[in-house]
Amino acid sequence: MSNESMGLRSSGRVESPVETAFTAYFGRLGSALLDVRDRDEGPEELRSLLTSSLEADSRVSYVYETEARDAWSHDTHLYPLDNDCPHCLVTGADSFTGLRLNSPIYFRLHIPIKNQPRKMDADDVPTEDYWVAWDGTTVLVLWGREDGEEVPAESAGQVAYSVLTDAARQVEMRMRAQPCSPECQNLFAHSELVIRMNDEIDGLSELSRIDGPMVDCAVIGSPQPLSIMSILSLDLFLSALTFAQLKNCRQRIMDLEQHARYVVGELLSLDATQLAPKASGLKAKLGRGWTSLIAWSRGKGRGARSRRMAAELWLAMANLEVLFRDHLRLDREMEDEMKDDGIRVLFENDLRGGKENVAAINLEFIRAAVEQSSTRRGTVTIAWATVLGAFAGGAMGFVGSMASRS
Repeated sequence: MSNESMGLRSSGRVESPVETAFTAYFGRLGSALLDVRDRDEGPEELRSLLTSSLEADSRVSYVYETEARDAWSHDTHLYPLDNDCPHCLVTGADSFTGLRLNSPIYFRLHIPIKNQPRKMDADDVPTEDYWVAWDGTTVLVLWGREDGEEVPAESAGQVAYSVLTDAARQVEMRMRAQPCSPECQNLFAHSELVIRMNDEIDGLSELSRIDGPMVDCAVIGSPQPLSIMSILSLDLFLSALTFAQLKNCRQRIMDLEQHARYVVGELLSLDATQLAPKASGLKAKLGRGWTSLIAWSRGKGRGARSRRMAAELWLAMANLEVLFRDHLRLDREMEDEMKDDGIRVLFENDLRGGKENVAAINLEFIRAAVEQSSTRRGTVTIAWATVLGAFAGGAMGFVGSMASRS
């Protein structure tokens, strides 16, 4: 399969070199989410900007590009994993617009081993050369497999994320890596592709489990890396898009639910403080009353804090309900994708347990805590209203009696 038959063409920076094809390759697939919020350009313009940025990077030996069609590229709605704004977490103000290009940008990297990042300081970078396909959501990295290599090196391909991060930053966009969890140092999916050529398979590619994370990946046609990437992106990237969106939604649900429980703890603690026994002397009561009055006038009293936390929790629960519906839809789509055995073996390690964790979330405890706190505040408000009403009535009666005497 030639580059021209795949719709590939040289970017113009250098002529396409004649490459020595390997008989086998290793490959890794990951989620590299392009953040295009506040950008008015269409997909073709954004692709052009990214391509030019990659071409300007000395680590990129050449770039190939396919024609983009706006109707086939589309936006995605995603959330960051590195959230440090609790208010944004509750309101969703930190959500961003992603972009999935209708066909990937293909490029080759040539980077000295000493300049490549290590995974967990492992000194095992295997090569200076990688081939990369990226569609704004999913990244595929290939490198040659030497004779006798059974398992890919831990650090192989990590540098691709650095290149994509820098390429996006240079054109005022952002690439957000999405590992299996915020704490995980493995930027790729937990499946390793062992790629070999086989013209006897049905279809363009065929995946099957070898052992553990190792996945056998048979591909038809030419052993040229660009041909292999074109086939695998065609066969895998749509499923990888659903995978990325599902993982993103699940993580958001877990983060928001954890934050909501923290706020519940703060709310209950505040209520417990208000209900705790206090000094009963007249001086102490007057002091507390005066302090509370000043805080209330400034909107900073305990009642105001309780109301703000209750409102925050109601909003969090409303957004969680929306996320639950999104998760149900994406989970069904992923289940349909995984009816294909090859897709299942590729993604099942990263999806294991996530569905159960979401299903185990119960919002009734949060709802009950908010309702209990709101009811208590309502009772206190009614009591104060009654006291103040009686006081006002008494004062009016006193004024009236004095007027009648005069």
